[in-house]
Amino acid sequence: TRYIRNARDLAEYVHGDFSYQAFLNAALIALSFGGGAIDDASPYKTATKQGAFLTFGGPFILDCVARVAMYALKAAWYQKWNVHRKARPEVFGGVVHNVKTGASSYSLHSKLLNSPALADVYSQHGSYLLPQAYAEGSPTHPTFPAGHAVISGACVTVLKACLLESFVIPGAVVASDDGLSQSPY
Repeated sequence: TRYIRNARDLAEYVHGDFSYQAFLNAALIALSFGGGAIDDASPYKTATKQGAFLTFGGPFILDCVARVAMYALKAAWYQKWNVHRKARPEVFGGVVHNVKTGASSYSLHSKLLNSPALADVYSQHGSYLLPQAYAEGSPTHPTFPAGHAVISGACVTVLKACLLESFVIPGAVVASDDGLSQSPY
């Protein structure tokens, strides 16, 4: 276990998260500081008789993050299966592997087949297949668009609309280079 410090750690995080977990956590952290993190444009911020709750308050923000994540995922899934249908890079890596090992014959460009990158991958892994972040390999769905990326854009948009961008989280920390400790941001 370590703190997220690089893209490999982030890949492991998204391997087991639910798709909008980071953004739900961000909203919960921001809301834990009371109304100070809620955008000043909220009409309830200065109200003396009523506070933000269902409208522009914590439940509203949390609901918006969850809803927009679902809409973004549905849009991404539609694009993956009904519009783009692009094979994942790992699939093309399999084609290259089969050509290089003689298992299949496809017309691939000589610059690809003679690439030093292929030799490096083979020397490190004993295969021309692309190295994978996950032991079980590539997901079985088409590659584009990336669901986590689409959800990220949608959720960040909601958080930016509802929360003060200038709000400074007290005691914020960053991961150390080895990911085993934290230091002040």
